[in-house]
Amino acid sequence: MSAELQTYREKLQFENAMIRQAPDEETAKVHKERAAGYARRIDFLLHKRG
Repeated sequence: MSAELQTYREKLQFENAMIRQAPDEETAKVHKERAAGYARRIDFLLHKRG
């Protein structure tokens, strides 16, 4: 696994934890948007590798 892919997986895990701990829906929404961006990047990296 590439270092870049590992980094994005760690960021995604962090954002998912923040979603669960969010004090309100607005904060959760921000973390959900970040997590979605990291998930798209992971998907891109996995497909790029073939």
